[in-house]
Amino acid sequence: MINETLTMIPGPSPVHTRILNALAQPTTSHVAPSFVEEFRGALAGFRALCQSETAQPFIVAGGGTLAMEIALVNLVAPGERVLVISHGYFGDRFGDLAASFGIEADLLKSEWGKAVPAEAVAARLAAGSYAAVTITHVDTSTGTLAPVEAYLEVLKGRPELVILDGVCATGGVEEKFDAWKLDVLLTGPQKAIGAPPGVALCLFSEKAMAHRKARTSVPAYYADVMRWLPVMLDPGKYYSTPCVNEIVALAEALRMVHAEGLPTRFARHARNARAFRAGLEALGLKLFTDAGCRADTLSVVLLPEGSPTPRSARRLPAGAPSSPAVSARSPARPSASVTWETSAPPKWSRSSGRSREASPPSVFPSPRAPRSRPPPRTSDPSARPPLGGLARRGGGVGSSLLPCRRHGRGQGCTPGLVSCRLPPHRSVPDDRMGIPPSVKHSGRTVP
Repeated sequence: MINETLTMIPGPSPVHTRILNALAQPTTSHVAPSFVEEFRGALAGFRALCQSETAQPFIVAGGGTLAMEIALVNLVAPGERVLVISHGYFGDRFGDLAASFGIEADLLKSEWGKAVPAEAVAARLAAGSYAAVTITHVDTSTGTLAPVEAYLEVLKGRPELVILDGVCATGGVEEKFDAWKLDVLLTGPQKAIGAPPGVALCLFSEKAMAHRKARTSVPAYYADVMRWLPVMLDPGKYYSTPCVNEIVALAEALRMVHAEGLPTRFARHARNARAFRAGLEALGLKLFTDAGCRADTLSVVLLPEGSPTPRSARRLPAGAPSSPAVSARSPARPSASVTWETSAPPKWSRSSGRSREASPPSVFPSPRAPRSRPPPRTSDPSARPPLGGLARRGGGVGSSLLPCRRHGRGQGCTPGLVSCRLPPHRSVPDDRMGIPPSVKHSGRTVP
């Protein structure tokens, strides 16, 4: 049995049991016929999700940042200029990547929580040309949905290649690769697609592939799409060992996406987003993102005034809003809990091993009262409480504490009973617990 934790963060998202079962299959050879067939299915399913007929998909072991790097280094040469339309932290990352490869980045930034107007893009393009334009479809840090079609209307007929970052959008927001005439769409599996993280996903148009083939080399080895192309055309070939289990899980996730149907899936995300935000507003919480550019794949919430500032919010990058915000993914399945993305690291229970995410107490007070410490151990029997102390199930490291009146606090039996259902030889003897010999293992409650 899998103990699922509903994190309610933008990603990684909770993974469906079917996908987890696929992930847990025995690892096979990367050239085994069964895996080659799964790899082909994942490539075809990814291309269909992006609504393309002819674009070339790439699935490479790595994360979303690797996908960004693959897109940039294969299309833009050192010394060339790229226009970065940024709506937050991950849009700015394109600027950092460009600087790492000697590419000149011109950042066009919006106020956090708002979208860059198409008129501002047109004005910047009128001042000069670029090798490429990068657009973050949904920026996870701000929840801003970019008006992609308005930008593409401005770019129509221009020579710039268009790179769309869909990490927080693909699978939950419609992306029409062919109809929009995109050149590269990059994304990851761990958000709206619903698969575990671990692979970088890129889709290159015929124009983008021709542009890469015209270059003699790129300043990358692992991220060079020409080295991966033979494997993507025939997954039975070898360049670098793929992450076998993650690709099998991705293939299963994409099968589930297409079984639901893209229009139905996008409508469900929109419906869940409306319901989730209505609930947040009913609780008196305010949304951070401007109403005109909110994405259906996550909601960013302002912490109420006077709430404790989480430690991670004190380390926000320069340019972030002074009032910290938290974001939560709209769940694919019904839920009733929220985990704050900017909260401190989760607290762990020794007895159950499950994480208990910390929420601001002024907004979501914990229903659990703090447990009192057990009485100190002493060698004097007369000093022990008559029905107190501790006992461990099984006596091993990490075993759970028992909460009955005989054994003290913990988990495993009913509070208030003289004894639990554990066999006597697996619990602390009565005489060591200070229980009179006349009291038997009756299970009756103590008055």
